[in-house]
Amino acid sequence: MKAVASLLAGDIAPAIALLKLDWRQACGLHLWYGLSPKASLSELVSAYEASVVAGAAPAPWAHFASRDRPGSSQSFDSAFELLRVVADWSEGRSPDGFCLARLLHPAGMSPEPLDCAFQWHLLTVLSGLGLIDPLADGAAPVILRAFTDMLGQLDVAGGLGHWAVYVAMHLPGALAARRGLVLEVLGRAAPDWAEDPQKREFIQEVARVPPEWVAAAEAVYARHLGDLPRELECLLSAGLFLRAHDLLVESLAPRLYLEQPPIQVPYDRLQESHLALRGYLRRMAPGAALIGDRWDTGGGVYVEYFRLHDRYVAARDGGFRDVGAGGQLATQLEDFLARLDQIPADPVVGAGDEAPPRTLALSQLVARCMQWLYICTDGLAAQGAAGAAERAQGRLQRSMFAARHSLLPDRLDKVQESAAHLSALLAAHS
Repeated sequence: MKAVASLLAGDIAPAIALLKLDWRQACGLHLWYGLSPKASLSELVSAYEASVVAGAAPAPWAHFASRDRPGSSQSFDSAFELLRVVADWSEGRSPDGFCLARLLHPAGMSPEPLDCAFQWHLLTVLSGLGLIDPLADGAAPVILRAFTDMLGQLDVAGGLGHWAVYVAMHLPGALAARRGLVLEVLGRAAPDWAEDPQKREFIQEVARVPPEWVAAAEAVYARHLGDLPRELECLLSAGLFLRAHDLLVESLAPRLYLEQPPIQVPYDRLQESHLALRGYLRRMAPGAALIGDRWDTGGGVYVEYFRLHDRYVAARDGGFRDVGAGGQLATQLEDFLARLDQIPADPVVGAGDEAPPRTLALSQLVARCMQWLYICTDGLAAQGAAGAAERAQGRLQRSMFAARHSLLPDRLDKVQESAAHLSALLAAHS
């Protein structure tokens, strides 16, 4: 009766001691009997903490924590820490790193210290409500730790890479600040989502990851698989033009250009592999400024080649009757051959080894353009009714021009290689 009378009089300590209440029940007594009905949440938290310090109320340990062994095994109950955070926010204060560390400790809600799912969800909800300020003193490291813990838990579970991406996308702060973490998680989980259409759709439609980030991560995965066409497609989709250009010029373009068609392709058409190469170049052209000087000696070379091909086909179909256009084409071919002459060739690895694919592709470019130059100048000479001696002199000059503008003028084998390509082309079209 004395405890009841004390309780009704506003003295709640005897009732707490007599009834052996836990912190939740004791905090409830503070709210209903110890404070004014108009008391704020901040006043409740302060009053209860004062009672704990005075030894009149139990500390707000998590309900499964051992009360007999104080120490690192104990953790403050997340419910009380949430009251504290909301109370501070109502007073215009954002929780600092110390408060967040106690709020987000996994042991504050679960007996399993590695189960941090609830704390992560709690953090995202509070962030969405504006109660968490990542710029508060010491808050950023605690928030990042909560996210990395959640990501680690999903990694251990296995098969949840798409959900890990979802978690990374909710890291508080500017979108640019998330990019590094999201790309890391995307790359690590690529084997899980890259081959699964449903998970890919989840990443794009639910997690709302920018398509460029998805493509950049998939490019790394494609390189790991050795799938160069897929890597190039992803790099182009990600807007990584410099990396895409280097991959194309060093690996894919020579292979596509040197690929032999199953049947002979007419002069006025491009074989399938050349069409594929031209398609890559068209997608890459908007990034030429980002690629810089490498474009002039790399992708730009193939672009010019295809442009000259179109002009050559138009001139030949017209029988070179447009002497002005034919003369311009001849000049452009000579300029292009001179440009090819300035491109350094890739070094040969060892004596007797075959030249690198890029060097072989450039040598065939030389031969093909020399063939066009021969046919073009012969057609123009026929239109001008040039004499046999003049035509013979022109052939000699063009042959010397071909020798001067081989890939490596100081190496006889390269001159012979270009000449062999040219002879084969002339024989095929004679």
